[in-house]
Amino acid sequence: MDHLISWEESSTGPTTAPLWKMTCKRAQGVMHNKLLGIHVNFLVVSGDVLGTATAHQKSVAKDQASKEALAKLGWVEGNQ
Repeated sequence: MDHLISWEESSTGPTTAPLWKMTCKRAQGVMHNKLLGIHVNFLVVSGDVLGTATAHQKSVAKDQASKEALAKLGWVEGNQ
């Protein structure tokens, strides 16, 4: 089974200045199903949170959550 990640995003506050929360979760594998000649992919999310960050820019929150996830997985040292 492949090791994958999934992202959850949410925002709070006014639309002119939202506060973004990005959560990186562990996902394992992609199940394939052929239904009526159409290939359908399902991502199996285990729910293990690898990283969470909040920022006023979505890209900054995702970058910070990514760094936390990589550190948790042992691929980089923390606090980079």
